[in-house]
Amino acid sequence: MVTAVENVSFEVRAGEKFVLLGPSGCGKSTLLKSVAGFIPPAAGLISLHGERVQRPGPDRVVVFQEFDQLLPWKTVLGNVAYALKVTKRVPAGDLASHALRFVTMVGLEPFKDAYPHTLSGGMKQRVAIARSLALGPEMLLMDEPFASLDALTRTRMQEELNAIWRQTRKTILFVTHSIQEAVILGDRILVMTPGPGRVRSIIDNEAVDTPLDSPEFIAMQHRIRELLELDGQGRGEG
Repeated sequence: MVTAVENVSFEVRAGEKFVLLGPSGCGKSTLLKSVAGFIPPAAGLISLHGERVQRPGPDRVVVFQEFDQLLPWKTVLGNVAYALKVTKRVPAGDLASHALRFVTMVGLEPFKDAYPHTLSGGMKQRVAIARSLALGPEMLLMDEPFASLDALTRTRMQEELNAIWRQTRKTILFVTHSIQEAVILGDRILVMTPGPGRVRSIIDNEAVDTPLDSPEFIAMQHRIRELLELDGQGRGEG
């Protein structure tokens, strides 16, 4: 048995973007999967609005890193509508219009009738985000969803996620090993130690929504890199 994380305690505030940042193997994804209800904690507890999390539920929806999250035989609109149909979150007569609202939100209305094999990696991730948001979860859980994208697409997706958040104010728990991505996205950033992961620090990110070349952004990256390098494990990007 391997201990992935140990003595980790934190609270995600409603409506914030909370980032888990740390080196590979520190247990970031394990924590997120525990919040999702996929992995029960060996000790302690996870709760949402005072209710103990014991299994997956529609109040927590996960966007994974892989591009094969979509049903290949359904269109962009069909993928979003199908999730709504299965979960019965929306009346049958409103499926298409509700799905289209979120497809439009992520900028894919012109591609609503396209199939996944015709989409780029970034577009597929946008569909996955639209599908997740359409389900109306309390929390959106994102496990390094942009890690496999090229640098330009990744930057664009980070900007789009911030824009989507400004529209929805959805609570987001985001996992990354990139310092730059954490500073771009996180209202608060939990910096973890190498595995078994522990909380090194929880930082209020005053540089969120500032230009990448601003003094505030550069100083925040430097501060986080110093925390990661305390163990000689500073592998974050940026």
